[in-house]
Order: sequence, then structure tokens, then C-alpha cells
Amino acid sequence: MSGCIDSEVTQECTVLVVEDEDPLREPVVKMLRMAGFVVLEASNGTAAINLLRANEGTIDVILLDVTIPGASSHQVLAEAAAQDRKNIKVILTSAYSQEMVTPSFSAPQICGFIRKPFRLQDLVKTLRSALPATSEKAPSSCTTEAL
Repeated sequence: MSGCIDSEVTQECTVLVVEDEDPLREPVVKMLRMAGFVVLEASNGTAAINLLRANEGTIDVILLDVTIPGASSHQVLAEAAAQDRKNIKVILTSAYSQEMVTPSFSAPQICGFIRKPFRLQDLVKTLRSALPATSEKAPSSCTTEAL
């Protein structure tokens, strides 16, 4: 993993955006790229799993819509939790409230939640908070309790 930390090194951060609605995904991808992130995008869970497998060791954080077609968001989480990808962090996103969404998700990779619609600066802040405070690749302790 690249270990992105702050605004000076966001270009080293790779974010996988998993969102099935093009009118939502496309502007988010564009804004994150403009903010300096490397961005991969998937319009469904199956594509997200394929990108995880094809980009082994390069994805730092996943912005994961909780309701997606294809493989479910739970399946994407399971793939992210695979042995070689334990350091990937996940930010859940939904138009539903955090209280409605997070009880059905329990994984150590989940480091945050952002409700749609959101502002770019809020998304960038949430993404950065999910990343390690140092460039070390040691796992951090993210849980849904921290949400």
C-alpha cells in the first residue's frame, strides 16, 4: 500500500470508489482526482472485487456504497479482508442514516461513514482519517465503534 497521509502526498493514495449510480460516481471520481488522489472506480460489487484482485497491494481505501448491484457490499468487504489486503480501509456511504446502515456491517476495515450527498472537503477529511498516521504499513484499529 502506498501509505498516503496528508495533503502533500494525496497523489500516493489510491481510492476505490464503488458506486452504481453514474451521476454520483462520476463527479466524486473527478473531484477526488482533482484533489490529488489516484482513483479506481467500480459501478457494481463484482467489478469492485475484480479491481481489488487486479490491483493487489495498491488500494489504500474503499469508498463503498452499501447498496450496489452484482456482488453485495458485504462480499466486497469480505474480499477486502482477504489475507493480503488487511490494511485496506473502508468508508461506507449511503443516502440512509449511519444509524440505519452501520448495525448490519461489522468488519475491522470499516473506518467511517459518510452520508450522501456530501461535500468534497468532508469526503477528503473522512478518507484521510481512515489512513495511517505514518507511512508504516502496520494495521490500524478501525472499527464501526469509532464511527
